[in-house]
Amino acid sequence: MLVKAAFFFLLLVFLGIIWESPTARHQFLEEVYVVRSYINKSCKQYEPWQVIAVSIGITLILFQIYQFLFCADESLWNRTRFGVFRLVRRLPFIGSKISKELKKSREIFKREFLKTSPTETYHLSLPDKGLSHEEVLQELEKMDDLPKLDWRKGRVSGCAYNCGDDITKLAIEVYGRYCWTNPLHIGVFPEIRKMEAEVVRWCAQIFNGG
Repeated sequence: MLVKAAFFFLLLVFLGIIWESPTARHQFLEEVYVVRSYINKSCKQYEPWQVIAVSIGITLILFQIYQFLFCADESLWNRTRFGVFRLVRRLPFIGSKISKELKKSREIFKREFLKTSPTETYHLSLPDKGLSHEEVLQELEKMDDLPKLDWRKGRVSGCAYNCGDDITKLAIEVYGRYCWTNPLHIGVFPEIRKMEAEVVRWCAQIFNGG
C-alpha cells in the first residue's frame, strides 16, 4: 500500500511539473513523439493481428505482475519465502526425506493414538430400540476405562485444563441450564446474546481492542 501511494504521489508531482512548465511540457511531447515513431517503425514489419496479439499478451503479463506485487493478501516477502520453500521441497533429495519423515509420523500416530483395547466395542449402527438411562451410563463408564493420559494433573499442554471440582460443578450446572439454546437465534435466546457480547468484550480488552 505504501509503495502504491508513493508511486501515485511521484506521478502527480511529475505531471504537475510538466503542466506548469511550457518547456518541460514541450520536451515531454517531443519524447513521446520519438517513442511513438520508434514503435511504429518497429511494428511496420508485422501484421495488425500480430501487433494486437502481442499487445494483449504484454497487458496480461503486466497485469499478473501487478497482481503479484500489490494485490495479494500476503506480503511479497512472505510469498517469496513460501515459494522458495515449495521449490526446495520439490528437490528429489529434500522431497524424499520429507516424505519419509511424514510416513514415519503417520505410523507413530496410528500406533500411539489409534490403538484400541481388546475389550473395546463400536456401535456401527443405530439400535432398533433406544437404550435406557442406566444403559447409557454404563456405556459411558466403559469408555471411562479406556487407556488415556491423566489430563487432570495438568501435564497435557494445550489440550484441556482442570479448573478444580468447584468450577467443574458450576460449569455443569450452567451448561445444563442452556444446553438447548441456539446462539444463532438471539431473539429467542437474549440471554445467550448478552453472555456472548460480554465474552467478546472481555477478549477485546485483553488484546487492547477498541
